[in-house]
Amino acid sequence: IIEYESKTPKGTWGDEELDLTKPIQQAGMLGYRSERYNWTYDIEFKIKDDRSGHTHWVYVGGDEKGINGFLVAGKQESLDFCKIDATMKDNYFLPISVSRN
Repeated sequence: IIEYESKTPKGTWGDEELDLTKPIQQAGMLGYRSERYNWTYDIEFKIKDDRSGHTHWVYVGGDEKGINGFLVAGKQESLDFCKIDATMKDNYFLPISVSRN
């Protein structure tokens, strides 16, 4: 994880920037991710697998204290693609913690 440095340091959350590493604070607007994991932001990754044609949806999210989870949404094929040895049911959540040390 690389710490984000804003292109507009005096800007507010939600100011449009072309750097997708900046989370947008949208408390309660992430649907089940807000409710189930207490996320106030997430970063969405859409990965297209050219071999299978499947699109994988992966999220990294957290709250004001920092990143606290990694979520794979979709199908068992997405877990296999990420090389996660588990069975898919609805989604797969992996708690994580990130420190600056």
